[in-house]
Amino acid sequence: MHNEPGTSKPSLAWPLSMGLAVVAGFIRLIPHPFNMTPVGALGLFGGARLRLWQALTLPLTVMAVTDLLIWLIQGWRPFNSVVYGCFLVNILLGRLLSRTSSPLRIAACSLVGSVLFFMATNFAVWVASSIDPLTLPAGTAYVEEVRGSPYAYPVIHYARNLEGLAACYWLALAFFSPEAPPFGFFGNLVVGDLFFCGALFGAHAWLGRRLVRPTLSSALASRQ
Repeated sequence: MHNEPGTSKPSLAWPLSMGLAVVAGFIRLIPHPFNMTPVGALGLFGGARLRLWQALTLPLTVMAVTDLLIWLIQGWRPFNSVVYGCFLVNILLGRLLSRTSSPLRIAACSLVGSVLFFMATNFAVWVASSIDPLTLPAGTAYVEEVRGSPYAYPVIHYARNLEGLAACYWLALAFFSPEAPPFGFFGNLVVGDLFFCGALFGAHAWLGRRLVRPTLSSALASRQ
């Protein structure tokens, strides 16, 4: 069994990551709050505690397999390159945590990953759905289109200007959004990432103390 980055302890990270990968895939396939999944935490933890190829493989495999299933079941377009790119960034952020178990640093990297995901994905939404502002009613930055939406909420078309971009971020930022309970799109993202990061890093640290240290103590005692 290989060692974790920066330690001499046998790795507990791989079985924990595999377990969370299964949970993440299951959660993506059942009804759940928007943006509240363990995939981001899986990338951050993998980057911190796994070899790079493992850290890259797990979250991308979970996303690819579940994207295909969601596409077959619901018809949603799979393989959003911006989303996948954000998870790669989470893995790189995790490398900054390879030699620390500081809750504050883990929480800070989780928040940075959440904010980057929010900024990048909503910018991509604005680019994809923006329209000529002259086609909108005067003084408005966006319009909602209910008919023909493949989602459980209306498709929004934003003005192709700074006002439209600001509206895109504002609507996604709003807490307690009726389209994304309980905390809104951004709130769910932050809370979910912090919760799953805390659970995964916390379980890893706890198991390390419970399982690894007694093993080392027994080995030392046997030499006396």
